[in-house]
Amino acid sequence: TRSERNYVSFREAVLNPLPKDGGLYIPEVLSPISYSFITYLKNCSNYEQCVFILNWLLENEFSENELEILAGSISKIPIKTHSLNDKIDIIELWHGPSGSFKDFGAQFLSSLYKLLDFGKSPLLIVVTTGDTGAAIAEAFKNNNLIDVWILYPKSQISKYQENQLYVDAKNIHVVAVEGDFSLCQAIRNACFADNDINDRYCLLSANSINIARIIAQVIYHLSIYLSFDKDPAALYNIPSGNLGNFCSAIIANQLYSAVDKFIVANNSNAAFYNYYYESNEKYVKTKNTLASAMDIIKPSNLERIEFMLGSTWNIMRNDIVAKVSGNKQILKTINNVHRNYNYLSDPHTSSALLHALTKKTNNKHYVISTANPNKFPELIPNVSISNNKQELKSKTNKLRIINKFESLKEMIVV
Repeated sequence: TRSERNYVSFREAVLNPLPKDGGLYIPEVLSPISYSFITYLKNCSNYEQCVFILNWLLENEFSENELEILAGSISKIPIKTHSLNDKIDIIELWHGPSGSFKDFGAQFLSSLYKLLDFGKSPLLIVVTTGDTGAAIAEAFKNNNLIDVWILYPKSQISKYQENQLYVDAKNIHVVAVEGDFSLCQAIRNACFADNDINDRYCLLSANSINIARIIAQVIYHLSIYLSFDKDPAALYNIPSGNLGNFCSAIIANQLYSAVDKFIVANNSNAAFYNYYYESNEKYVKTKNTLASAMDIIKPSNLERIEFMLGSTWNIMRNDIVAKVSGNKQILKTINNVHRNYNYLSDPHTSSALLHALTKKTNNKHYVISTANPNKFPELIPNVSISNNKQELKSKTNKLRIINKFESLKEMIVV
């Protein structure tokens, strides 16, 4: 995104996710898929769609057998649709092993890394506001080839999410950070810039700064688009924090134009909302919200979005709406939707669902649902959620807590 001359293969971009100039990788060319292929894909299975899209995006970087392995890692996770009413469909992306949409990227990475030559001992560093870390822990537990370090902002994720990070696996190391997600990102970035760590390890990232995560998400968005009826045009509602999901949805729409308007929902941290409306209000400190996975004030993928849209931003603004949902609005939406539709949504999905419910239109709303509501039992005291209302046994009695890069480096370089 910062140098038009810095072209690398997909494999190179995955193995070196942060370019030396500090930018982020994006696909070089996004050629729209022809109408004849779209017609063909609409009649294919989800697995067949995944194989085709991977080959379209990655061209000849992987063999047919490798593409089938990678496609299988994504297509094995079901995408389910719940029709709330005749104008709103909720697309549930949380039916993977950790209960969030991050399972798509995590399972894809787990399969992808088995196909790569690292040269040195691989070390995977991931920062999380809850869901990414849990998905990576599930995908990589007991993978003795890769050591995984998970950093999360202490006191900014739910107890259920925190417990999900502490899997029983020798290769998974969990560290709480006294600070917000931005500090976690800064510590992660310092690791990638450190000569001692780089001399010893091949550093990998599982966050959406890694282009592989974006590719995995492009695939499921495009599969969703292929299920749409073209008339009326779709309104696509996306809960957004670090903007990886939104960035992927834009790329998918460039491959197959199926969305009439994107409705990007922020929580009260309002990072994209402030950018969209060119607000002078800048938050120095992250606000803790009910939609904790979106508690981000410096979204990494905004740089990708700016680069891709570039001079077309003022035109694209007509196709994008930015919204904010506060804690009271989120909680009210959760309870109203359960009472009126007998449907339970998590706080992140509810931030987007709120605007679908309040915006009257002839077009159909598709709301991206990102997490299993069972992960947030404390938010809905009057509703019995599966059997997760039981008291959670803490797995965090041996917390490792840091507030600076040097402390993490001492743990890694032993």
